[in-house]
Amino acid sequence: MTTPARTRRIGLRIGWARVGLATWTGVTIGMIAVAVTSRTVSKPPWWLGASTNPAPLYFTAIPVIVCLTPIIVIALRRRTSPLIGCVCAVALAVSALLDVSNTPGVAVVQSALAIAALAGSVALWAGIGTV
Repeated sequence: MTTPARTRRIGLRIGWARVGLATWTGVTIGMIAVAVTSRTVSKPPWWLGASTNPAPLYFTAIPVIVCLTPIIVIALRRRTSPLIGCVCAVALAVSALLDVSNTPGVAVVQSALAIAALAGSVALWAGIGTV
C-alpha cells in the first residue's frame, strides 16, 4: 500500500523564518526601547505624544501593528513574508521621517531600526522555496 503524496507548497524555509523572526523581534524590542526612553527624556515620537498630552490610541497602535504583522506572517512561513516585511520596514522609515523635525535623535534610532528591518526582510527572499 502506498502512502499519499505529501502536498508541498511554496513558502519560507524554516531556517530563514527563524532569521526573520529574530530580526523583527529585535526591531520590536528596539521600538519598545524607543518608546520608553523617549518618554523618559520628554522627547516622544509623534505616535506616542507627551505624557501630559498622549497621542490617541490609534496612533500608538500603528508601530505595534507594523512590528507585529511581519512576525505573524513570518511565523506562518508564507511566501509573501519578504514583501510584507519590506512594506512594514518602509512604514517604520516613514514614521522616522515624521519625527525628524521635532525629535531628530529619536528619528535616527527609528531610521536605524527601519534599515535593519529592511535588510532582514530583503534577505528573506533567499529563503523562499518548497516547504
